[in-house]
Amino acid sequence: MATETTHRAPQPIINPKIFERDPNVARRILRFLEPHKLRLALGVALMFTSVFDAIFGPALIGRAVDDGLGRGNLSLTFGLILLYLAISAFSQISSKFQIQVMVNLGQTVIRDMRQVVYEHVQVLSANFFARYEVGRLISRIMGDVQMIREFITFAIIAIARDLVIVFGILAVMLTTSLPLTIVVALIMPVLFIFSYRWSMASRKTYNDVRDLASAVNARMAEDFNGVRVVQAFGREDRNYKRFHDESNREVLDANLRAAFVLAIFFPALELLSGLALFGLVLVGGLLVLHNGLTAGVLVAFVLYIDQLFNPIRDLAQRWNVVQAALASGDQVFSVLDQPVDIQDKADAVVMPRGQGAVQFQDVMFGYDKKAPVLQHIDLEVKPGQKVALVGHTGAGKTTFIKLLLRFYDVTGGSIRVDGFDVRDVTQHSLRAQMGIVLQETHLFSDTIMDNIRAGREGASDADVIAAATAVGADEFIRLLPDGYQTMIHKGASSLSVGQRQLLAFARALVADPRILILDEATSNIDTQTEKLIQQALARLLTDRTSFIIAHRLSTITGCDLIVVMDHGRIIERGTHAELLSMGGAYYKLYTMAFNRETEDAEAAIVL
Repeated sequence: MATETTHRAPQPIINPKIFERDPNVARRILRFLEPHKLRLALGVALMFTSVFDAIFGPALIGRAVDDGLGRGNLSLTFGLILLYLAISAFSQISSKFQIQVMVNLGQTVIRDMRQVVYEHVQVLSANFFARYEVGRLISRIMGDVQMIREFITFAIIAIARDLVIVFGILAVMLTTSLPLTIVVALIMPVLFIFSYRWSMASRKTYNDVRDLASAVNARMAEDFNGVRVVQAFGREDRNYKRFHDESNREVLDANLRAAFVLAIFFPALELLSGLALFGLVLVGGLLVLHNGLTAGVLVAFVLYIDQLFNPIRDLAQRWNVVQAALASGDQVFSVLDQPVDIQDKADAVVMPRGQGAVQFQDVMFGYDKKAPVLQHIDLEVKPGQKVALVGHTGAGKTTFIKLLLRFYDVTGGSIRVDGFDVRDVTQHSLRAQMGIVLQETHLFSDTIMDNIRAGREGASDADVIAAATAVGADEFIRLLPDGYQTMIHKGASSLSVGQRQLLAFARALVADPRILILDEATSNIDTQTEKLIQQALARLLTDRTSFIIAHRLSTITGCDLIVVMDHGRIIERGTHAELLSMGGAYYKLYTMAFNRETEDAEAAIVL
């Protein structure tokens, strides 16, 4: 491989632009402290009383050496020592209470912050969740917010305390001996320049660590959620290799770089501390020999060197926390700054319970403005009508439903429910008119009773049981160990697909919606269970508007209106008989579906 010989300008350690947001991020973090000003003020007050021993302790020891031991005054010596011990004890007690106050404050603030983030995420549009991995989102709410807690609990007051100690000691030194203070001051610029350069490098490494850790969380969530597919296709070794060689290796390398940057600082700090001590002993010793300085002052300065460099060491460690907190805060606020695409208007009205009339007027929509999904959709549905949406995958059927629920806003035209433009009413009141059952049923980790009751808060046990009975779920529920109080755990693996779908039907029906939406709701259900649902729907859909998306065209032959979609357009509409007589797209779809279902039935008989 040829060696590159072109000369390049030296590159900065990191791009300085990553610091541009720091002040704003810090201000936004501190804004969460505003409701807790009194508790913060108490922490600050306790902080000031906790630094007395560091600032005044060495001076008392120096005076004990000069005025006590130097003059043979033992009573003064013991008095000064007792005063030093009293101040030290008082400072330690203050420090204990200050830590307790700040820990309590930190826990309260992260509770508030998590609530704010969670509340914001709840109202974000479906578009956000389509492009933001769940694992990464959880990392923001849990890991990054936890890092901010470290900043609030241990860094804010601690940094202020260390700065008070540093400047307090320098002030005492300056009033005690100018020559020795100059010796110490010569080291300080070197120390601050080195600390600044080190802080810039550490910020880069902490950003890398947080980003990569978040990416690993997202990848693990993806792999674990799809573990059945992984096992079914024998991808365990491939996934492990990808995790070991890529994700986990990258996190390891980033953490090693962070450790290397951290390892540079403390040995350098010890070296500078040693140089300062050497200079003090050299200059101070000469001054003592020539009676230009007392031994007690030199002892005090030697003690002050340790007291001075301790908070500087601590500041370096706290600075790591600050860097991590700012990086985490940037990530948290990146979620909080996500725009809420679907919002209620300022003058949005609460939609009253209606009849279920739906009207699409020249509706246009596209997830990407350059690629329309629905084009010029005109459809009027009367209250109580059963409408089926059919078409090949990607025809726009599910998008049609998402717009009706106002998960997205139309880019052209309008959608009206009972005469109300869906953009002019509150989202809650709009969706209260609707019940929905999806192909993939999501059940919460809760009892069966509360999973069904999720369709309508406040529904009584009798309402829940009535809904379950109506869809044919009551029978299997009562056979479970605890009946309606049976706990459903993550994934509901103890229930069959058909049983989960029946619970989803019961949940939708307990809401008593004016509009019922079934999106491939019977595609994963066996024939016997489907018969139960069809029997329930024949009774329950009376006087309810319903939209049904189904690949099994045999299940929608009795609908009042069948809408055939293709590439985002309505190409046919009518009853089952009318569409068959036309011999068009629906006829072809139905013929293909009928033949396929017949073949599946024959195959099942053979098996």
